[in-house]
Amino acid sequence: MLSNRESARRSRLRKQQHLDELRDLIAQLQVQYSQMLNSFNIASQQFAEVTEENRQLRFEAMDLNHQLKQLHHLMSTNRSNIGFIHEVVSKANGS
Repeated sequence: MLSNRESARRSRLRKQQHLDELRDLIAQLQVQYSQMLNSFNIASQQFAEVTEENRQLRFEAMDLNHQLKQLHHLMSTNRSNIGFIHEVVSKANGS
């Protein structure tokens, strides 16, 4: 009978020890989860910021590309006009 009591006591101690280990593990996992959630939230915020910056840069690139095309058009128009003016002046001077 004493042996059974001792065995039952050891069994309860093992169960309690196992339960304590599981509680410790839960606490560790909760800390890890909290850290991972924090990291995820930071990464999500950075992603949103980079996405917005990328959108703005694409808009600026499109605008600059449009301005560049306008400048190329103006330059080619001016070259044609200058050539025409030189022709008219040369003919007027009798050259």
